[in-house]
Amino acid sequence: MNQIDPETGLILLEEISWQDLTERGFSVQRKTLYSEAEAIQFAEERKEFRAQKGKVSEYILTGALIACVRAVHEIKADEDGSQTFRVLQTPREGQPGHAEIRIADHIAQVRVSKDRMLKYRLELCNALGPLRPSSDIDSE
Repeated sequence: MNQIDPETGLILLEEISWQDLTERGFSVQRKTLYSEAEAIQFAEERKEFRAQKGKVSEYILTGALIACVRAVHEIKADEDGSQTFRVLQTPREGQPGHAEIRIADHIAQVRVSKDRMLKYRLELCNALGPLRPSSDIDSE
């Protein structure tokens, strides 16, 4: 199951659903509260979870997307230049660094065209940047 475009190294657009951005939150980890060992463990747990559901997959950690919150906040809405996304700290049991990327409230409350939704999701893919070695999680 490849979630990364092999040519660009960017996360695939279909991995960031509009539903994630408006309802569930697109899950991320804050680098300062996360480690490469935790990322490897998460990948193993995810693989096991999928196997229990009868889904065989090669779920392995191949790297990490490491982005600055500032880059996500700099994505601006077409209408008025306001912030398109917000990043919320949402710690979970065993995941103190968990956070979510969500669409800003003022955008979620209005009907957004499919073209605009696509544009915002593409900009988020670019802001998250290309896949980097997972060892970068533990570097400064």
